[in-house]
Amino acid sequence: MTAEALAEVLQVSVPTVKRDLRYMREVLGAPVVYNRRSGGYSYRTSGQALSVQRAPKTGILRESEGRWYNAKELYVLVKALGLLEELDSQTSSLIVDEIEPVKSRLKGLLGLGGLAPEALLERIRLADTQRVVDEGDVFEILGLALSERRRLQIAVKGQVSATTREVSPQRLVNYRGRWYLDTYCHQAKAWRTFAVDNVVRAALLPKSACHFSPVDVHRHLDGAYGLFRSGVLQKAVLHFDSYATPYVRRERWHAKQHLARAKGGGLRLTVPFRNPTELVGEILRWGDHVEVIEPKELREAVRHTLQKSLKRYE
Repeated sequence: MTAEALAEVLQVSVPTVKRDLRYMREVLGAPVVYNRRSGGYSYRTSGQALSVQRAPKTGILRESEGRWYNAKELYVLVKALGLLEELDSQTSSLIVDEIEPVKSRLKGLLGLGGLAPEALLERIRLADTQRVVDEGDVFEILGLALSERRRLQIAVKGQVSATTREVSPQRLVNYRGRWYLDTYCHQAKAWRTFAVDNVVRAALLPKSACHFSPVDVHRHLDGAYGLFRSGVLQKAVLHFDSYATPYVRRERWHAKQHLARAKGGGLRLTVPFRNPTELVGEILRWGDHVEVIEPKELREAVRHTLQKSLKRYE
């Protein structure tokens, strides 16, 4: 029977029929097959008994009695389901019809411990404050240029007016809930990163983008803390007291950071940076539990910011 015929009988849309058939095949294990010649679907029953088995009782879950998820596994599964739920609520999404089977398969992995997946999800809370921001229509144009390796002409919001640039997009980066576009700027003849919400207009150009390997992009752009990349590469040395030490050990400031015990107690963190703006904000988050040891310029920047903040309370 064709998807159209099933939709008419069931009084649902054709995408709903296809989604449900995919769910039956991929999640429930039902032997639903598609016949290209007839253009319809059928149950494959020749010489086989129909056996429908739910995912929580098959595969690795069946072999893991008495065990449970580690912290990373549980976080990834619950986080992924939460993001898919958020995307599922957007009716304009191009992949909304494909989401339900993926959610069902992920929920099928939440069967360890004997608790039903829905019941387990009610007992897990991710207190993440960051959320993915909808960047608007311009985001799709940036993504197309990246996928098709084409140059872009973008207008970037400035303090006075927008500036127009021709760029070769290299990478999209989601950082703290916001999207950024890493590019090679042909006007500046240098690497530049733009916040997507600062791009007011974007147009695909017929020219091919300059192509750099992921290794080259990483080497040029990922050598220092944060996304502010102007300035000379330096190393910040921070001393955290014994109270902050266990919390700092659980954080990752940069791939090339170095942690060491400090003389007299506490922890010493060394992290590469270029522009101190973002790093100063992160240091201030730790209040009086951290001290900048070096460089002197970073220490002065933190002290100056603290003094300005203190004046607001005088």
